[in-house]
Amino acid sequence: MKVAIQILFILLCPLFILGQDFKFSVSGSVTDRKTGEPLTDVNIKSSNNNTGTITNESGDFAISLSIFPTSLIFTHIGYSSLKVNLEAPPIGKINVQLTPEVTRLSGVTVITDRIDTIYRDKKYSVLDYELLDDGILLLIFKYTLSRAELLFRTYDGEDKAKLTILPGRPFQLFRDCLGNVHLFTKTRSFQIYFEGDNIKLMPGVDIDDFKDIMGDCKFRAGDHLYFQKRIFHDLILKYYSADTASKDWTLFRTIFDKDKMAFINRNAIAVPEKDLILISAMPGTPDGSVWRGYRNIEVQNRFAKMAYLAPVYAPMQRFGDTVCIFNHPDSVIEFYDLSNTLLFTTPIKYHVTKKYDPLRTFASAWAKSVKWDKSVIIDEQKRKLYTLFIRSNGQKELREINIKTGETSLVMKISFPYVEKIKVRDGYAYFIYKGWIETEKKKLFRQRID
Repeated sequence: MKVAIQILFILLCPLFILGQDFKFSVSGSVTDRKTGEPLTDVNIKSSNNNTGTITNESGDFAISLSIFPTSLIFTHIGYSSLKVNLEAPPIGKINVQLTPEVTRLSGVTVITDRIDTIYRDKKYSVLDYELLDDGILLLIFKYTLSRAELLFRTYDGEDKAKLTILPGRPFQLFRDCLGNVHLFTKTRSFQIYFEGDNIKLMPGVDIDDFKDIMGDCKFRAGDHLYFQKRIFHDLILKYYSADTASKDWTLFRTIFDKDKMAFINRNAIAVPEKDLILISAMPGTPDGSVWRGYRNIEVQNRFAKMAYLAPVYAPMQRFGDTVCIFNHPDSVIEFYDLSNTLLFTTPIKYHVTKKYDPLRTFASAWAKSVKWDKSVIIDEQKRKLYTLFIRSNGQKELREINIKTGETSLVMKISFPYVEKIKVRDGYAYFIYKGWIETEKKKLFRQRID
């Protein structure tokens, strides 16, 4: 009987393990069935794991899976898609061959399942990008930031202009409220402009001076510039409009979190750094004096700010011919006309964290969590509002916000985990993704929204 029980336990162990949230790394390679050449940028998705990846320059891939049985779906432009069924974690690598179907396109590589490779290079990595009216401005670098370049590419994948020598070590592109794009180094800001088919840089200005002037300016609407000013530990937001003709400034809205302000009123955290508080008393010395332990009040301040006083997130953005403020502290979206008159509000609750339920089931306790990613994205061309959620596996979900009801609906899951800088334009979500190999370069993709 003992032997039978041991055999039964051994037989059931794989089923038990597969029922847990363990991760199995499945790896392999993809090649062309006719030529045997490795295929780069093959899109690989699991049918029920909500994970995906792409092949590297050598046609190799690796994907983490926790649910079996599953199917791996391989797709690539110019090749017939292929489904590989896995009943359990495979022993060894998977070798997949795809059959050519049509001729490869030039420019933008269109991958099935709605994903396009906008920029990928064996030597260059994408550091940043901005979406312009007639194309994409990319900040790319070759191995080190000191070898950074600017590249302007149309949405159809045609390279139109390039600037190969940049000042200093650039680290970011910034689009100001007037629509101009600037190149940031550690100490200087350079405005970028086009002269025919050439990319040019204006003389640089001190980056701190630039941020003091342009940092609070959010956008232009008609004859007005709109500013958002943070004060008092970033807990209060003030919204201004400036008439460019009359030079008049108007403060038309102030937002703060009432609960956080009440916390401040109950707790004295704004004490000067030199002030100390007594936290303990130690045994006296032989001469009778007493050692006292002190803690700097600034330490308490920093802890309170991290734990309780995170900056208020209530961005202001232009939405067509209206100005909308995503007033998350008061759980509404406010819509204003260009004369700063409140038109209407829409209640929202997508940002509210669900309260802990001690009676939740064991299964829900182990379920993958989904958290709001504190982001608001506007597709100006399609006139749609979106927000982002992130899953525990690093995959992000794009959800559309209904303007009338404030409800959100899932429209797309980004196929790759831990993507960077998501922007939406004309029905496409753009993002930067590196890949799973340490030596991989960051690439720019776009994914069509359903």
